[in-house]
Amino acid sequence: MQGMENRKAYFTESISYCEPDKEPVSFVSNTYGTISTEPRDEYGCSFDKIFIPQNQSKILAEFIDDEHWKFWINDAYLQIKDYLDKK
Repeated sequence: MQGMENRKAYFTESISYCEPDKEPVSFVSNTYGTISTEPRDEYGCSFDKIFIPQNQSKILAEFIDDEHWKFWINDAYLQIKDYLDKK
């Protein structure tokens, strides 16, 4: 991505549920942000070192765990909860 101006990005989280002899049902959520120009911080793993959540200036790895998770969009979890509540 060196030299790229548009650094917009998102990561997708998918959760699926399946019962025997039935088609799986999947639920998806996206967390939006940008990619930093270089990896930062010695903590975190994978994309935590380069992903900057929307409306933030720090990468995910620079947030303590209690703050880190608040940036993840949890729509998929809420959708599967609603789905299972109706069963």
